[in-house]
Amino acid sequence: MKRLTWIAHDIWNYFLSWQRTRYSLGLPYMSYSEMSRAFTILRNTHPEVFAHWRELDSWAARDILKRLDTGYQRFF
Repeated sequence: MKRLTWIAHDIWNYFLSWQRTRYSLGLPYMSYSEMSRAFTILRNTHPEVFAHWRELDSWAARDILKRLDTGYQRFF
């Protein structure tokens, strides 16, 4: 259970950092659908780096991205 929580935390922090970097560069915000696509691409094209993301169910990972998207929409 701790491992799954750590993986969820890792996904959240990865995409939060990505959003912050995009914001600091003046790039537009990535929507939930864009983050979801990026998640799938990263997981499939870099299995050696993101292999641990596969341990978490895809619906749970997508829920994390949805919550991040909701938080950004409420803030901005």
